[in-house]
Amino acid sequence: MSTELRINELEKKVKELTTQIEQLKNNTLADQIKADKEVEAYSHNYSTWLNTTIERDKSLLTLSVAGLGLLLTLSQTSGPKSLIFIVCILLSAIGFLISTFCLIDIFKKNKLIIEAILNNEPEWEKEYISLMLSRIDKLAFCSFLFSIVMSFLIMIFQLLSGYLNASS
Repeated sequence: MSTELRINELEKKVKELTTQIEQLKNNTLADQIKADKEVEAYSHNYSTWLNTTIERDKSLLTLSVAGLGLLLTLSQTSGPKSLIFIVCILLSAIGFLISTFCLIDIFKKNKLIIEAILNNEPEWEKEYISLMLSRIDKLAFCSFLFSIVMSFLIMIFQLLSGYLNASS
């Protein structure tokens, strides 16, 4: 074989290899773009979930504190009408207090679990914090609902009391 023929064959091989390298680069770039999109979508979904969860807890905290203020105002303005009225106000206030303290603890534990994830803490530690968060969240929500029901009963007692006083 002549040198020219070898050079032509080598040039063809170089072109083929260059083409293959370019295709690999394009495939790698496309794969990287796809992976980046998946990470971005996951990040967005996680962020949305976290913000929604925190907003729910903040709303419950605000409503619990407002409920305590309403009960305090109601008890001061109307005075004790009956033993049932006093018991309902106390039970409702206790429920709102439990909810408030649980929600404050939830904010603290949310911080702990985020730190555990960022610091690559052992899986058992994250699971323990998550379990505690779940239990405290249920307690906060149930005590909040209980207080709402008790507040509704207080409202009914107030309406009946006002109606009976107006009738007499």
